[in-house]
Amino acid sequence: MKKMNVILNVLMIILFMLAIAFGFKIFSKYYNNHLNENDIEEFISNKYLNEEKTKDTNNSNLNEDNKENDYIYKGYKVIGIITIEKVNIKYPIIDVNKNKDEAMSVSVIKFSGKNLNEVGNITIAGHNYYDNTMFAKIHKLDIGDMINIMDNSGRNIDYQVFDKYSTSPMDTDCLNSVQKDKKEITLITCSSGNAKRLVIKAREVI
Repeated sequence: MKKMNVILNVLMIILFMLAIAFGFKIFSKYYNNHLNENDIEEFISNKYLNEEKTKDTNNSNLNEDNKENDYIYKGYKVIGIITIEKVNIKYPIIDVNKNKDEAMSVSVIKFSGKNLNEVGNITIAGHNYYDNTMFAKIHKLDIGDMINIMDNSGRNIDYQVFDKYSTSPMDTDCLNSVQKDKKEITLITCSSGNAKRLVIKAREVI
């Protein structure tokens, strides 16, 4: 009986230590995510939006003087800003060719496509964090909601959501344009743990 009690006590201690370690990991991730949120807000406010930009809304024909500026956030090249007012999202869009999952711990990324605010589809991916950071809140978007993309040349284009669905992580069709002669964006994030992908598609408002 004593031996059984010792074993149970040891198991309880092990479980308690594991619970502490797991809790610390969650708290650490939560804390780091929100520190990063503050860094992002400061970057956008003090470095990105303070630069003089051409506010030529919904105009794809830029003058020769409207050249793109270079922006770096935590070592990554920033190609624009995504703003979704309905769910209080405003993030730098990172352009990265490798280590995409690592880059998504910093901000949302350009997952596929050519240049922002050009004809065709560009896919923007972000993590679905438990603390409502990154793309955790895009499931609240509905058909008709608005998404704004500002690129480094100062163009602001509003996109309206026209489709929303869940699909397999192996589905690559969601990366394609629906209307190839239009400007479209696709937002993707994990759902149902990591078993599914939530897809939000939007098209330029003309």
